[in-house]
Amino acid sequence: MQQNRTITEQYGEKSETLSKCSLMCNEGLSGNISLKHQLQLYAKAMLDFTFYTESILTETDFPEHSSEEKVRDLLKQLEKPVELCQELFPQEQVGEILGAEIYECICWRQGALLYMYCSTVNDDAERRNRTKDMFNQNLLKGIHYLSKMFLVRKCQDNEEFQSNCQHTINLIKKGIYSDTHLLSLMYKGDLCNWYLQSCNTETSQGTDRSIDVISEGRTALETFIQITDGPLKNQGWSSERAKELLKGPQFTR
Repeated sequence: MQQNRTITEQYGEKSETLSKCSLMCNEGLSGNISLKHQLQLYAKAMLDFTFYTESILTETDFPEHSSEEKVRDLLKQLEKPVELCQELFPQEQVGEILGAEIYECICWRQGALLYMYCSTVNDDAERRNRTKDMFNQNLLKGIHYLSKMFLVRKCQDNEEFQSNCQHTINLIKKGIYSDTHLLSLMYKGDLCNWYLQSCNTETSQGTDRSIDVISEGRTALETFIQITDGPLKNQGWSSERAKELLKGPQFTR
């Protein structure tokens, strides 16, 4: 009971913080406060605020009767800071306004949420078959968000990135700035694999999209293997599942 009260209190605090940030953004519109700074605070508050609902969904294994709507709402809420940036500063990149780490975190949270949701549905064959069309759509959305995460920063060359460690430089060149970036490659590979297992490739639409997904999934898994067997070898990462997926029928067509 004490734990539930604590969670509820935290939810209330995050909600209040989000409301304050929203008001500050409105003040920024009148020139009273740095609008970009308030957008950053708003994005951080939204990430905290949505984490509560996301955690409940994960802990309860995404109940079928309500999860689709809640996941859809969470994705929209996480997208709000991005939409505001695009509306208020149409000539600038979202990553330049919010900062690369915040924008990447938004993309990651959207992609990871869909990964966890799809993983739960995928493990239940009956549920998966009942919601096949929606399941496939969510898989593609998850692939999209995780792919977008790698487009936030430009690949830095040796002159732009100062490091005495060649391993670090190699990771940066592949867009790996954190463990989260590396994990997203494996998540993307799984999502692509589930989509290829699920979709009907006999239809022309399924075949065309499947070709793209095969390429995206294969690239993500191959990159994951190169990194975990290369610069990050013996650092706690395993490439076995990625290798297993690449040898499977979905990626050997």
